[in-house]
Amino acid sequence: AVVSTQSTGTHVFLDKLFAAGWLAYGHAFAAEGENDQALATYFTASRLLKGCHLPLLYIGLQYGSTNNPILAEKFFKEAIALAPDDPFVLAEMGSLYTQTGRWEYALSYLQNALAKVKEGGHEWAAATWAPLYLNLGQ
Repeated sequence: AVVSTQSTGTHVFLDKLFAAGWLAYGHAFAAEGENDQALATYFTASRLLKGCHLPLLYIGLQYGSTNNPILAEKFFKEAIALAPDDPFVLAEMGSLYTQTGRWEYALSYLQNALAKVKEGGHEWAAATWAPLYLNLGQ
């Protein structure tokens, strides 16, 4: 499959079954603000990575970035169903609930994410988890 970015005019030939490539290309589109193309590539990755939560997480992030919290929540919930212990997914759900003013849900998800970070010994990655700590007021 041939995919290209509009702003750079870059064309890339992807093996249409290489799911990680579709995720990476989705990230490139997202970084350029090309939300429709990012969503399309993440949906392709989702079809190729059945049972993996990452494409669902990124789809949720895209919907959140386009101010569509209903669809963002739907895909975050699907990601959580597949990976209930992933602190990134839990933190994103908490952030979404913070943005939509659902404070009790936000606090629950953010505290759960922090607990998973501590359980996994990932506290050393302070820069990665700074938004989580800030959302919790720590």
